[in-house]
Amino acid sequence: MPLTEDVVLDRIAAAMRYGRNLVLATVVETKGEVPVCLGDKMILDGDDARGDMGEAGLSRRVRADCRASLESRTSELRTYRLSQVAEGPEKWDPEAEAAVFLEVIEGPPTLLIAGAGHIAQPLAQLGKIMGFRVVVVDDRAEFASRERFPEADEVIAEDFARALGGYPINEFTYIVLITRGHRHDEVCLREILHSPAAYIGMIGSKRRVATVLEDMAREGFSKEAIGRLYAPIGIDIAAETPEEIALSIMSEVVNVRRGGPAPSMKLSQPGS
Repeated sequence: MPLTEDVVLDRIAAAMRYGRNLVLATVVETKGEVPVCLGDKMILDGDDARGDMGEAGLSRRVRADCRASLESRTSELRTYRLSQVAEGPEKWDPEAEAAVFLEVIEGPPTLLIAGAGHIAQPLAQLGKIMGFRVVVVDDRAEFASRERFPEADEVIAEDFARALGGYPINEFTYIVLITRGHRHDEVCLREILHSPAAYIGMIGSKRRVATVLEDMAREGFSKEAIGRLYAPIGIDIAAETPEEIALSIMSEVVNVRRGGPAPSMKLSQPGS
């Protein structure tokens, strides 16, 4: 069934909101008798494909190529000869072709900040400058407010466990824990350590970090899960002020996102 413009726009809007990537396949040229029309579309959002190319074999091939484009994050034009890809009893004209443009649409990554204290403000500002969708969470409404975070895309005043447990975390989500104590850190970690987040970082002294790691290990979290945590957080730039600490944290987030070589300050395992 051909996709409507409303469905396409809704999918793109959702990708922008939650930092997902998707591929929009559009028929841009046809030759001979083909089962599609100019402008027909298919959209692949994760494993969910909507729309089709009017013929099972052609649709299957386009979906597979969309997945490849999504993985490589590369837009491209592909031409499909119906006699080679189509299925069924039809005898397709050897010259019949459909050219389909596979457009990768990348949503902004999400910087999810748990804790709305004095470091969170410059961190939210830096995240926004660097193109992240910024979300701030705190269980204190007087801290998690629009007045304190005017640049944030979303400010959530709610219990940490409920807010993080219900948030749609994906592989384009970068989570920073800068709560006011290790008990709150542990509440957050129980909700996110097994999530597909691209990055989980936690602020704290080496002693505080070691305490949290040991508690998580006692609760049964695996070494692999705990080893995902970047803590103490950040790149060592001898930061002292809230703004400098925010810069150190954001540097590590970008370093992880881009696969950079800068060493982190993390303790990778309990007792290290």
